[in-house]
Amino acid sequence: MGKATKEHMFIEGLPPGHKEQDPSVWVNALIDTIRSAIKSSGVNPRDIRAIGVSGQQHGLVPLDEYGRVIRPAKLWNDTSTFRESKYLIRKLGGLIRVISVNER
Repeated sequence: MGKATKEHMFIEGLPPGHKEQDPSVWVNALIDTIRSAIKSSGVNPRDIRAIGVSGQQHGLVPLDEYGRVIRPAKLWNDTSTFRESKYLIRKLGGLIRVISVNER
């Protein structure tokens, strides 16, 4: 069994609360780690029947009409829209109402 990991950092120099990454970094990391895992396993790539992948989740990756990434991804821990979120929650009837609407 082969195994590999690759860290990818946040985009530097953003204002406080902004947590973003370039999705192309994820793709390149995936390619690099698959190659490394196969090499470390000693297995013939033609014999591989499955690959498991895990990584960052709960981010916004905006795409254009052709499915191409148009800006860096906003990650789950980005707090830059805190004020807007509070405004929307208030306009939608409060946190309990927002949560109950999402449970339906």
